[in-house]
Amino acid sequence: MRQYLLKRRLPRKIKEKEERKEHPQNKDQSCKSEDAEFLNEADDAGMYWTDADFTCLAKAWVTTSVNVNDRTKGFTFYQKVNIAFNGDPECPTRRSCGSTKSQWYALNAQCVVYKRIVAQKRFRNSSGKTEENRENDAHKIYKGLNGGNDFKHREAYKILVWEPRWANLRDDGLNHVVNIPRNVARRTSDNSSPGNSVRSNNLSEDPDDPPTP
Repeated sequence: MRQYLLKRRLPRKIKEKEERKEHPQNKDQSCKSEDAEFLNEADDAGMYWTDADFTCLAKAWVTTSVNVNDRTKGFTFYQKVNIAFNGDPECPTRRSCGSTKSQWYALNAQCVVYKRIVAQKRFRNSSGKTEENRENDAHKIYKGLNGGNDFKHREAYKILVWEPRWANLRDDGLNHVVNIPRNVARRTSDNSSPGNSVRSNNLSEDPDDPPTP
């Protein structure tokens, strides 16, 4: 019985070997793709994200968002963000696609909270204070909501706030300026420096979709 089963399996194995001989590039491409993803994930495993990393991530997001169309799928969009990030000579560390995507959620959530605080200060103090004074007040408010941790992403925020596609994102879940959710400001990403990044489910845009103009 065993010999009979071996005879039945043999032709299939021979056929698979012949196919690999005829199209060796197919195997090589799939292996390279898998290896590249594995290596990328290993490259930044356990490495903290610095302020410079987040600034580069903001630039990569802006660069990608202005160069994609409405038909771009979320997965493709974040692949392009990762390519732009790793292609920036100012980026201190190469990161995987999964890492840049998850840290973008954290960066975006924190910057959205800060944006709402700044908007509140502008509304309440429309006169008598300079923009610098309003920002200082916003930092104090954010620090109070974030367990004493200051807003760390000033440079990244300055890049994002001037990009209409980010500034006009829907603030779903963060529409109440007065009541800024404390859980948004307190959750710290496991893969970033302490006090540097927050993780939140109340993102301003669908995480898997690219920005819309």
